[in-house]
Amino acid sequence: FDTPSDVYLVWRDQDRVVRGLVRLLRTDRPYMLKSFWPWLVASGQLPQAANVWEMTRVCVDKTVSPELRRTILPELLAAANEFFVDQGSIGMIGVTRAHLLTHFIRQGIVWLGEPATIEGETERAFFVPTRFVRPDHHCARYGISDSVLTAMVLEERRNAA
Repeated sequence: FDTPSDVYLVWRDQDRVVRGLVRLLRTDRPYMLKSFWPWLVASGQLPQAANVWEMTRVCVDKTVSPELRRTILPELLAAANEFFVDQGSIGMIGVTRAHLLTHFIRQGIVWLGEPATIEGETERAFFVPTRFVRPDHHCARYGISDSVLTAMVLEERRNAA
């Protein structure tokens, strides 16, 4: 799934060490939910559009301090929201443990099917419209600014498209 069309949002500490990451896959190309777990979508209607992205490889370094760690994923989600707005995207899909998503995104989640065991964990497929991707509660709580992506990153992406 790693192709030139993928987008990686990377969170780096003050020493430029990567401490968090999300990968965004366009759904008009091969993506994980459609390739591995299409049966998680009850309707059988899987997105296949340039304006819907799948979020995968969500990770945060467990070795950083708890104070820093709790801000990394909210900043990555805020960055994803900015990217989606810039690209004219309608939303994101993915597969996750429900409590992980609902902790950060408090409204707008559309569950696409029932929970199922995936690689030993109970997970669900979801869709979140772009306007709900930014974790407003966490951003306010931790002082995350309105803009976390640099203009250069967005311009580079536009030029590569």
